Amino acid sequence: MINSIELENWKAHGRTAIHFSKGTNILVGQMGAGKTSILDAVSFALFGTFPAIKNRRVKVEDMIRSKPRQEQSARLKLEFDADGSTYSVERTISSGEPAKATLKKDGAYVQSQPQRVTEEIERALKMDYDLFARAVYSEQNRLDYFLELSSSERKKQVDNLLGLDRFAAAQENSASLVNRIKAMVEDAEKTAKNFDVDKLNEQRAQLAGELSKLADEARSSEESLRELSLAEETSAKELAKLKALLERKTRLEKEAGETRSRIAVLEKELSGIDKSGLPDPAELAKQASEAEARISLLRKSASDLSESMQSAQARLGRLNAEQADAERRKKEKAKIVSSTNGISEAQLSASLESERKGLDAITQEHAKIQAEKGDAEKSLKELRTHIAKCPVCDSTLTKEKRESLMASREQLISRAESSISALARSRAEKSYGIAKLEKDLNGLSLALSRIKDLGDPDAQIARIASEIGNVSGLLANAKAQYSRANESLSTETEMLSRLRLSKERSERAHKHLSDIEKYSAALKEKEKELGGIGVSGNAVEELQKRHTRLSADKAERSAVLAASRKAHSEKKAQLHDKDEELHRVKAIFDELKVKKLSIDDLSRFRNSLAETQSVLRKRLVSSINSIMQGIWPELYPYGDYTGIMLTASDSDYELQLRSVRNSEQAWESVNSVASGGERSIACMAMRIAFSLVLVPNLRWLILDEPTHNIDREGLSKFVRLLNESLPNIVEQIFVITHDEQLKSVSNGRIYLLSRNKAEYGGAAVQEL
Repeated sequence: MINSIELENWKAHGRTAIHFSKGTNILVGQMGAGKTSILDAVSFALFGTFPAIKNRRVKVEDMIRSKPRQEQSARLKLEFDADGSTYSVERTISSGEPAKATLKKDGAYVQSQPQRVTEEIERALKMDYDLFARAVYSEQNRLDYFLELSSSERKKQVDNLLGLDRFAAAQENSASLVNRIKAMVEDAEKTAKNFDVDKLNEQRAQLAGELSKLADEARSSEESLRELSLAEETSAKELAKLKALLERKTRLEKEAGETRSRIAVLEKELSGIDKSGLPDPAELAKQASEAEARISLLRKSASDLSESMQSAQARLGRLNAEQADAERRKKEKAKIVSSTNGISEAQLSASLESERKGLDAITQEHAKIQAEKGDAEKSLKELRTHIAKCPVCDSTLTKEKRESLMASREQLISRAESSISALARSRAEKSYGIAKLEKDLNGLSLALSRIKDLGDPDAQIARIASEIGNVSGLLANAKAQYSRANESLSTETEMLSRLRLSKERSERAHKHLSDIEKYSAALKEKEKELGGIGVSGNAVEELQKRHTRLSADKAERSAVLAASRKAHSEKKAQLHDKDEELHRVKAIFDELKVKKLSIDDLSRFRNSLAETQSVLRKRLVSSINSIMQGIWPELYPYGDYTGIMLTASDSDYELQLRSVRNSEQAWESVNSVASGGERSIACMAMRIAFSLVLVPNLRWLILDEPTHNIDREGLSKFVRLLNESLPNIVEQIFVITHDEQLKSVSNGRIYLLSRNKAEYGGAAVQEL
């Protein structure tokens, strides 16, 4: 059974949780309250789809709640029991992202990939979505779906629902296969007529004989080639041995001649040397070593003297630079003293202070006259505005008095402007004089500071002259010693050169004597070895000719063997091709035999399929009719139709009702005699029967608005059916309805759904 479902942002639902029970579960409410979306959620949670999506009426993304605002995702969680285990499946859909899913079994994770989750649920329920949608889930107002189809389409869909379409497809496929095999048999028979098997076997036997003869010839050539190869190898070893001896003899003769030449050259070089008076190289080496030690000391002494000379020279250069700098500072000091003209710093400071006081007085006078001018201008402005009283004494003014005051104010302003102009010139002159005095004072201060910095150049000049005299004496002494050291070094160097030359000549003479002795001994050994080699060039030449003849015979035999092997390989390939051809011919005849047998087998198989399909159809329709007949009295409350039956023919499935007229029973098509309500009840009976026959392990039934076109008395009967009979047949029933009369169903749970659509409110669920 389905235990519970949770919806979050699924269509009209914000957050909804419903717990279902066995028996009947009624979802009742106004249109648009979210009833059908709950059953769609059940289908989607189980199989990842539902009829509206499968039939392309909506998209999965349309199931995400969009009012009062667009949500980003929706989540479903469904719990159900199957085969003694409790399963929990959760699916999430998001805008622009792949769907997600997880499945738990008894609390443990089973799968987390959407397609795998669906497959696991199908295995647990033993039902896929197509069977669920046709046998369990009846969409809104589509209870009479099968009656609306054409006869051919209804036949096709019912056969598909019952699983019988596979037999029809197998019959068509087997017929097509028989026709293809017959065509292949005809082609194979035409091909087989082109082959003469006896002639092919005769050709093969001839090729096999030729191949055996070629194999014998090849074996004979291989044996002859092995003998020639052995003789050639022996000849090659003897020839190599003689050649090696001849090469050794030639090399020894050459080396002996070269050794005699070396001895002659050495003896010629020693002919002018008195061998008894040769100096000892060791003594000469000792004398040369002593001379090298003396030279090293002389070079160090000369280097030290050179450094002393360079140091004295550098010191003398620095003293000359210091002397020149002292002379320059002496001249600079005399020039600065001359430029001061005997004026003291105190005198210049006093003059500057006096000028600054004069500038301050002029500035004050300028400010005073400027203020008087301002007052006069203000008074004149007031008089020009025709005031009646004096601006000074507040007495009443006559016209003449006012004009007189105005004239005096204008004169005062004129005099003030003249004074201000004169004072401005005086202030400028004073400022210039002060700036010049400040400049002179600064210059004098700098000059006095510089005189102090220059110190006493005369004393420095005297001291430097004394030091120059001392350093010049030291430099002259060092130069004399350096000259003497160089003379001694030259003498010792010349003596060392003579000693080294004598040592080299003595060593070369002793080496020549040693080499002559060594070469003479080596010459005796070579002459002795030459005496033991008796090989000649003629013997080698004769052996070479014999070896060449053997090589030519071997090459000729190898060519014969290669030709024989090639002919053998070609003949073997021809035999292989002939075997392949015989094999293909045999395969054609074998396949022809198999195909003829297959045609008979497939014909029998087609007949078996037809018989099996007919038997299965009768059994399934019989089971469906048995269930419908049992529940019909509970579904249909009237006496005009006493039975219901589904008939099957080669072209259609027809739902019929049994009527009683004039005390006689007759079966008539629902399409031709039933009203809308009667059609709905008949289709409900067929739907329940399909569910119980096709999904016997899972007794669910989902009906969306099943009371469409059923009258009030039929509704009362339907309520009693849901309360009493149907729960004994179907373990769990889900009914979607807006009919308030179904609230009276007592066997199960009643859920009332409501929603404030004007304010885009979420669906609310209340268990009654």
